[in-house]
Amino acid sequence: MKNNLRINKFFIVVAFTFSILLITSCGKDNEAYTKCLINTEYPFVLTAKYQLDTNVTVPYADVIVSVGDVLIQGKTDVSGQFEYAYNLPAIFKVYITKDTSASPLDTIIVEGNTVVTLKKDTKVYKSVFVR
Repeated sequence: MKNNLRINKFFIVVAFTFSILLITSCGKDNEAYTKCLINTEYPFVLTAKYQLDTNVTVPYADVIVSVGDVLIQGKTDVSGQFEYAYNLPAIFKVYITKDTSASPLDTIIVEGNTVVTLKKDTKVYKSVFVR
C-alpha cells in the first residue's frame, strides 16, 4: 500500500511537470516559439464557383496560391474544392483559371481571384467566383 502511494505521487508530479512545460513552451519569449509555430497547421479549403450560377462548382480548375516567395499550385477536385494546410500564418492571394473551350482551336478561359487569411488550427473556407 505504501509503495502504491509513492508511485501515484511520482506520476502526479511527473504529469504536473510535463503539463507546465507543455503550457509554457510556446510562449513568445521562448526560443521554442518558432518550433511551435511550425508545428501548428493553418488549413484552408477553396471552392471554385461560377459567378453567374453560384450553385455550380468548377472541377479540375488550376489553382495558384501565393504570397511573397511562397507558391502553391494545384487543381480543384471533382467537387471544385482545393484543400491545403500551410504551416505559418499568412494572407494568400488566390488565382483560379480553367480552359472551358470545347475544341482545341478555341480558347475560352474563366478566371477568378480572391484573398484568404489563414487562422491557427481553424479550417478556413473560401469561395472563389470565376467568370
